[in-house]
Amino acid sequence: MTLVYGLAIFLGACGVLIAVALSVNPERPGLPKQLRHVLLAVLGFGLAGMSASFGGWPAGLAVVAGLGGGALLVALGIRYAPIGGE
Repeated sequence: MTLVYGLAIFLGACGVLIAVALSVNPERPGLPKQLRHVLLAVLGFGLAGMSASFGGWPAGLAVVAGLGGGALLVALGIRYAPIGGE
């Protein structure tokens, strides 16, 4: 499972960095909300799952923690999104 969490962290972190790099240009439209939420969910899943896995949690609870971490990052992304931003 550590490989799954590591791949999720890698893909999520790369996706978030690419999204930030693309948003530097003010004339370019931002990424769709759904894509931003997916990137945040993948990153949160990987971070929380890896943390729980190395914390000694059983595999089932680590997956549940990963799902909770993904949901938490999506909720924070929704909460702190730009007002009126697409």
